[in-house]
Amino acid sequence: MRILILTVFSLAILSCKTNKDKYILSDEKSVFKQTDSVEMDKAMASDESESYELDFIKVDTGIKKDLIDNNYGREILSNLNNWVEYYKKMSSKFNIKDFRNFKTSVIQPYQDDLGDNEFQKRFFNLYNPYLFWAPDSSKAIDLYSYSIILDYDSQGNVIGMRDVDSKLALVDVKKQKRINILTYGPAGEFQDAFWVNNDSFIVTSIEFDVDNTYEPLYSVIDLKTYLKRDYKLDYKLRIKKNSYVEGVFKEVTFE
Repeated sequence: MRILILTVFSLAILSCKTNKDKYILSDEKSVFKQTDSVEMDKAMASDESESYELDFIKVDTGIKKDLIDNNYGREILSNLNNWVEYYKKMSSKFNIKDFRNFKTSVIQPYQDDLGDNEFQKRFFNLYNPYLFWAPDSSKAIDLYSYSIILDYDSQGNVIGMRDVDSKLALVDVKKQKRINILTYGPAGEFQDAFWVNNDSFIVTSIEFDVDNTYEPLYSVIDLKTYLKRDYKLDYKLRIKKNSYVEGVFKEVTFE
């Protein structure tokens, strides 16, 4: 699916190179190198896939993962008011105070190099308005570059194209690494985020439910332990459409 979408987009803009390690755009104009999620699964499943060996970050999978009673409604109201107001308009039942911690888990991110100076310059020129920088400015949450493909047209205007997959990653300029944390397929999407402190953040998302409706969620992620606490409402909103991310990129012309 990603290869097909990227190929169509490249024919409209520039010649696009695709291989096992895909580039978001062409070799000369690629914004960020991504490892395809399907190939990532192959790498994890096969010892013979040496060319796809991923640099996983060591985590303690035995860490305590109990559910907790408190939520982060007040913090979300203070930092993601646009996200809260969006869902209030979508459903009168929406109340951020009604979210409950329903699952805790330990995630195992993998990392790759951030790229050379020219590559980074182009990436930050295009995506810096959409990154969420930590208080110490050493790293940023990247929710969009995997699903919102940006480039320049012949007049220098920023244009884009949507993909069905999305990824939560950290751009760590201090370590010169991109830390890939979580990936959604067509059944979900990362929407917004903010930092609680330099070592933890909250990310909001949606998931496509079995009855063809969308349900909002949020997760609290601790970067010291990579413990993830997931929160959702204890009742269904049954939202039938969702365009929150499109609103974030409302100034971009999409092909």
